[in-house]
Amino acid sequence: MKGKNNVLIKSVLKKYFRREDVFLLPNVLCYIRVFLMILFTIIYTLSPEVGNNKFAYVYISCAIMALAEYTDFLDGFIARRFNKTSNLGKALDPICDKISLLCIGIALTIKFYDFILVISLVSLYVFKELWMTLSAFILALKGKTYKQSRWYGKMSTFICYFTLGLMLIGGPFLVDYYSSNGEYLLPAYLFINILSSISMFFLVFALVAYTIYFKQILDKKELDIE
Repeated sequence: MKGKNNVLIKSVLKKYFRREDVFLLPNVLCYIRVFLMILFTIIYTLSPEVGNNKFAYVYISCAIMALAEYTDFLDGFIARRFNKTSNLGKALDPICDKISLLCIGIALTIKFYDFILVISLVSLYVFKELWMTLSAFILALKGKTYKQSRWYGKMSTFICYFTLGLMLIGGPFLVDYYSSNGEYLLPAYLFINILSSISMFFLVFALVAYTIYFKQILDKKELDIE
């Protein structure tokens, strides 16, 4: 059994981690995207002011995030247009997507630490991604793999991006408006907590559906990895 697992691990490494693919331009753009999202997280959480503009950090960090997302489009375009696709790139792209979403979640958790549902949302997302990574590794050891992203996975990712994006941009303005005007913060809490609840619902749905899909693949007898 140990020898069989070693062969499978070597076959996976040979398929996805070829030396010549490491510095392909689309893959380099993936590395840049991760760097930009880390930079976004630092700027958003430190909240630097530019001149007298206390919301400058929102504009700057969101511009960096937009640039990072543009590299996502660019790497796919270059890979397809100039035939620079690789198995490493196919593996990197969804990983970078998850890192990007995680960076947004971390930034919001630090900025809105007193919103328990925001913290719960990020914790749930981390748990889901850890489970997905572990389940993919288990399938690889069995010579199997997830065939492709499922509709519920794409849907939950889209909903998370949309709701977190709204909180990311609108949250600081909303909280500041109500606090600076001495008004009750209930509208701000409702806005952020409702968005968090929506994202959590779709994350739980995707987590349960992927777990069922994982079991179905695991129960199959044929191998997916040659």
